Amino acid sequence: PYQHEAVNRVRELMKTAKRLRVILQAETGAGKTCMALEPIRLAYEKGKRVLFACSGRELVKQADVHLWGWGIPHGIIMNGEEFTPATIQICSKETLVSRAGKRGSMTLPPADLIIADECHLSTSKWWRWLLNAYPNTTAIIGLTATPIGPQGKSLDEFDGLVQALPTSQLIAQKWLVPTKVFAPYLPDLKGVPTDKNGEYAKNPLAARMDRLDLVGDLVQHWTELGAGRQTIVYAVNIAHSLHIQQEFIRAGIPCAHVDGKTPTEQRDDTIESLRDNNSLCFL
Repeated sequence: PYQHEAVNRVRELMKTAKRLRVILQAETGAGKTCMALEPIRLAYEKGKRVLFACSGRELVKQADVHLWGWGIPHGIIMNGEEFTPATIQICSKETLVSRAGKRGSMTLPPADLIIADECHLSTSKWWRWLLNAYPNTTAIIGLTATPIGPQGKSLDEFDGLVQALPTSQLIAQKWLVPTKVFAPYLPDLKGVPTDKNGEYAKNPLAARMDRLDLVGDLVQHWTELGAGRQTIVYAVNIAHSLHIQQEFIRAGIPCAHVDGKTPTEQRDDTIESLRDNNSLCFL
């Protein structure tokens, strides 16, 4: 019900505005992709052209599966996929920027509606390029769980915000499971530099985090608190992730490592393995 209500509020805004750029905010796990696909379905029925831009193969595939489930023909713009002309295009933003922006090897597909995931990154260069590339598009819907730019910057290129249920209500209504948070060790990050976005610089942070006492503690605490549960560990960088993987394997715990350069087939097999059993997936 909350998904329908949020989508209906976006639709009402689209009816009354000649040019609309709106953020649809929903918490992680609330179903932003499903909510985004409803406007796509309605646009398809009216013969409108849609570009759905997201980051990562998993989100592209998720949208692909849902659209075929609804019987909506579409094309996919993503590395390894052959371009198919269609009024509805799902694209990996990395592939779109590379082909249409950096290399100029393709023409941007026309769009009456743009839906863009992770719109809190709209202050970045690729986002600016994408928005500027479609000056005549009447409706842009941005999706995010955190509608605030890096270092607290305002997302002033959007005109409004539609908010679905907050986490507390999603848990209270049993749409999300309650969370338990443990902080077994507080690392000393004093002196670790930050970048222009206010984030810790990766290499100095990795050097501070990738220590035997921390990595070893992770295995120990996982054994005590999370053993037997499917687990995802987010590391600082690739080297840190591989070191964590090594420590879990040394403890006899099956696990796998995935990063942005992992071959597609291996990546897909690892994600599928995570769905099917208790292997660990490190991202």
